[in-house]
Order: sequence, then C-alpha cells, then structure tokens
Amino acid sequence: MILNFLIHKTMTIKKFDYSAIKEDVFYKHIYPIYSKEFLFGNDYEKFAFLISANFILNPQQWEYILEHWEFKESILSIENI
Repeated sequence: MILNFLIHKTMTIKKFDYSAIKEDVFYKHIYPIYSKEFLFGNDYEKFAFLISANFILNPQQWEYILEHWEFKESILSIENI
C-alpha cells in the first residue's frame, strides 16, 4: 500500500499555470529551460506539445511563442548570397 502511494506520488506531473501572468513568460521562464529544443527544433507542433505538457498558457502567450518561432525560422531560411 505504501509502495503504491509512493509510485503514484512520483508519477504526478505538475503543470505550471502562467496564464494569468502579463509579463514575458516565454523568455523569462520557458526559454531558459527549453532553449535547445527551441533553437534546434524544426517542428513547432512538437515544441508546442512539449511546452503544453508542462505549462498552462493563455492564447496571447501562445501567439507570442509562435511569432518568435516563425521569426527564428525566417532567419534560418535566409540563403547565403
């Protein structure tokens, strides 16, 4: 019984609710943890899934992240002349 309790407690995933925060959540909280996945990732949906597994964000915060993802992709797609 104690073992089942410990297993259940260790398997709990805590989501951080940042949806009420008005300041920059992405660069202040998320980017420092997931900078590698952001910079070297090539699939926004996978990145968004990773973030949504750990954080609760409001639509404006998701839009901000998408804008920065698209900006990163536009920089990477510039061809050398």
